[in-house]
Amino acid sequence: MKPHKLNHTYISPNFDDIPIALKQIKRWVVWKDKIPYDAQAVNSFASVKDPFSWTSFDKAVTAFEEGGWDGVGFIFNGDGIVAVDLDNCVINGKPSPESLAIMEEIGCEYIEISPSGTGLHGFGYAEDAPATGLKSNYKGTSVELYSTKRHMTVTGLIIKDGGLVNLHGYTKVYRYIRAALPTEETDVTEETESVSSVGKYQFPQSTIPTATSQRNKKLFALARDLKGKHPNKTAKELMPIVKEWHQQNIANIGTKDFAITRVDFENCWANVKHPSTFILEEIKKNLPKKFNSIAQEEYGDIGGLLFYICLTLQKLAGNEPFFISCRTAGELLGIHYTDAANLLNVFVRNGWLLLISKGSTRRASRYRIANSLCNKHVQS
Repeated sequence: MKPHKLNHTYISPNFDDIPIALKQIKRWVVWKDKIPYDAQAVNSFASVKDPFSWTSFDKAVTAFEEGGWDGVGFIFNGDGIVAVDLDNCVINGKPSPESLAIMEEIGCEYIEISPSGTGLHGFGYAEDAPATGLKSNYKGTSVELYSTKRHMTVTGLIIKDGGLVNLHGYTKVYRYIRAALPTEETDVTEETESVSSVGKYQFPQSTIPTATSQRNKKLFALARDLKGKHPNKTAKELMPIVKEWHQQNIANIGTKDFAITRVDFENCWANVKHPSTFILEEIKKNLPKKFNSIAQEEYGDIGGLLFYICLTLQKLAGNEPFFISCRTAGELLGIHYTDAANLLNVFVRNGWLLLISKGSTRRASRYRIANSLCNKHVQS
């Protein structure tokens, strides 16, 4: 196996050795901290449910090489390609005998080391694979099996390079594990697939309680942070992260029962009106010098960039309105907030933006982009 240098805490991928069978399918994304992103957009999350956020292998590699990403990943959509993910079974680059035995039992001929350097990934075909993913312990090893609505990092750091073959033992092992489970809590379902794959979440300091009286306050801070980073998800989809927060901070949580934390988080999530500034900070870091659109044609580069910001916020908000204040817009563009306010008002008068609700001193205005502009007038 070729040597690979560390990329932050992850091992850099070896693109040459990734199976051609995967490279030929246009279901690729880039990822950062195990979270999938659209390789063709600026800091836009990819979704296992949105084919428009996937791309070709070559474009994903190009995005990775431009910098800012930890690796590339593949989306599973139920077409027969499946994945096997074994955790904590590689030490100093050497897989445990138990993990290799499980891969052999399943029938994996292509096996690679995970980005962390501590796990194994196997890929192959299983036409009769159950649609629901599964995560559990099997013969002393943490095993994940899934076939659809899931993102998987791909490294090309090969342990066994036999290509993608029919995995004769996939369904048998799946059913054996499924039958042994007391509940369905360890199933990896469509509701949690894209969040449960993010690995250890990096919690901002503002969300960490230091006293037992801070649980509700810090939970609300967590809800704001997650609303900014995952605006299109539901509280239920984010529950794996909430569980991790609860476990990490259990010493400073007065009420130990997770069910109480879950209920409180769901209430916090419903009451968050102003997400964290994460999205706007990411947009600012990656703001292009120019952005071609009808707004740029009529109001110059500043107009084009403001329209780009609005388009990005709308994409992240999905079908919901997005928030932006004139002060924030002015800060992002380096202009006075009154000039930003005038531009936003012009966009509304031109019918490019719909003003859903006007802001106040403590609340940003809510807008929605006219549907005809999302595709018709954007050239880049």
